[in-house]
Amino acid sequence: MMIQELREKQVRNIRNKRRKRRIFSLLILLAVSAGLAAVYLWLQGENGSIGITTYHIGTDKVDGAYRIVLMSDLHNSEFGDHNADLVQAVKEQEPDMILMCGDMVNKDDPDVSVVTELCGQLTETADIYYILGNHEGVLMYEEGGYKVPLDAYLTELGVTVCYNGEYTIENGDTPLHLFAVSMEEESYEAKPDLQKAFELFTEEEGFKIVASHYPAILYGTLRGKEYDLAVAGHYHGGLVNIPGKGGLYHTDTGFFPEYYGGIYRLDHAQLIVTRGLGNSSFIPRINNQPELVLIDINS
Repeated sequence: MMIQELREKQVRNIRNKRRKRRIFSLLILLAVSAGLAAVYLWLQGENGSIGITTYHIGTDKVDGAYRIVLMSDLHNSEFGDHNADLVQAVKEQEPDMILMCGDMVNKDDPDVSVVTELCGQLTETADIYYILGNHEGVLMYEEGGYKVPLDAYLTELGVTVCYNGEYTIENGDTPLHLFAVSMEEESYEAKPDLQKAFELFTEEEGFKIVASHYPAILYGTLRGKEYDLAVAGHYHGGLVNIPGKGGLYHTDTGFFPEYYGGIYRLDHAQLIVTRGLGNSSFIPRINNQPELVLIDINS
């Protein structure tokens, strides 16, 4: 009888231990799930909102003030219904010009309605100058690709699509000069005619802006040239922003790209790299809020 009671007690102890382990495991699972849900909601909130970064550029080449809204790397993202939040954010800045620095679309998606609708709304606010990025290049030109005539759609809306070359921007008695470089360094170095056109551009009187989707050509090949302001995107802010270290990674540069986002000094100019608005990969932006850049050029 005592042996039987001992066995029953052992069985009860084993069952109690198993029950406690199951309860503990369930609590751990619930805690992890709650933590992941909180992180997910935080990321959704951060990636779904827009931060505005303002830079002031002083110059004696412009009378009064000229305001540029710079955006890039939208990647078909939407902020609010039909990008209502993005449109409102741009309108509130009352820009003289809107400069889009490429990758506003995705190379593997022939539906460009997000961008055409956005531009259609923003043309009521200011003139739009659109620089082509690598995703536009693939979508528009790649052999065997979709061959979407995005430039034709945008031109019909009144957008100035900037291929490689110079564009004059009216600004009272002090026009601005914009030079677009819609290619990477190695392609530029193989085009002597474009290089000659750029040298002529640097000899222009007045405030000179160089716009490219790719930062590397600006802090590399064109670093020492005579102009006033350079703008670019492409690096997505390094995707993950680590406090004290900056952007974590981009496929073009590897870990910790030096020019991941912000304002930098070149030999004769300021370089502004926007962290962009969207994302082309499944990895979320972390501590890296979508960014709209405001550039005030003041006399």
